[in-house]
Amino acid sequence: AYSLHTPLYESVTIDLDNGRAFEIRTTDPGKPFIASARLNGEPLERAWIAHSEIVRGGVLEFTTSSEPDTDWGSESPCRTSLDGDAESPCARGGGR
Repeated sequence: AYSLHTPLYESVTIDLDNGRAFEIRTTDPGKPFIASARLNGEPLERAWIAHSEIVRGGVLEFTTSSEPDTDWGSESPCRTSLDGDAESPCARGGGR
């Protein structure tokens, strides 16, 4: 799993080895806080993303803010089987 942070650039596209692309974008990279995020058009309420979600390709969109939003990303952090949590969402490969 990868931690999500405020994007530095308005748009970045990662060309994946499987021929797909994963785009990360924001409307205002100058604002320091994440207000919301969407993965392929669906709300993303957690501050991490699974590798399996990235390799499927798609778009990760951020809305940023000048003020922190203490609700966004407050879901428990992703733990994997490497952390000794075999029942975690990341360990199951679902990314949720």
